[in-house]
Amino acid sequence: MLLTGVVQNLGTGGTEDGDGRPDDRWPLLAERINSAADRVDFVMLCEVMDWHRYAYKQLARACEDLDLDVAPLAPSSSGLGTALLYRREVLSRWKRHNPDFSSETLHGFAVTAFDVGLPASLSFVPVRFTPFAAEKATIEAGTTASRGYSTAPTWSWPET
Repeated sequence: MLLTGVVQNLGTGGTEDGDGRPDDRWPLLAERINSAADRVDFVMLCEVMDWHRYAYKQLARACEDLDLDVAPLAPSSSGLGTALLYRREVLSRWKRHNPDFSSETLHGFAVTAFDVGLPASLSFVPVRFTPFAAEKATIEAGTTASRGYSTAPTWSWPET
C-alpha cells in the first residue's frame, strides 16, 4: 500500500494573523494541500487553533474542501493543537484514537490507528513539539513516540 500524506503548519489556524485579526488563509492552504498529489490520503495539521469553535465550523470546512474525514481533535493546553484528516476509502475507519498523556506536551497530540492489513495497526501521530527548549522538545518526542507504539498489538518479527 502506497500512501500520500501532507504535513502542514496552519499558522494560528489559517484563519487569523499573529495579532488576532481575521486573515482567512484557509483557501490557499487547502489549495496547497490538494495540489500536493493526485490523491492525498492523509493530512496531519498543527496550529489547529479554534477549529472546535462555532460547532466545529472550520473543521467541517476543512473536511469538505479536502474531501477527507477527521479523527477527533487532540486536546491542547496551548490552543495550538493538532489534527488528522484521512481518506476513509483508503484507510477505512480508525480503530483506535488515544489522546492519553497529551497534557504532557505543550501543543497536545493523539494517536489514531487504522487496520490496513499489516501485522500491526498503522498509527498516525500529528504533533508539534515545543519550540521553547530543546530539552523539553526531546522529552515530548519520547512521550509521543512511546504513545505511538501503544496502539499496536504485541507481536514479534517473523523468524528469518
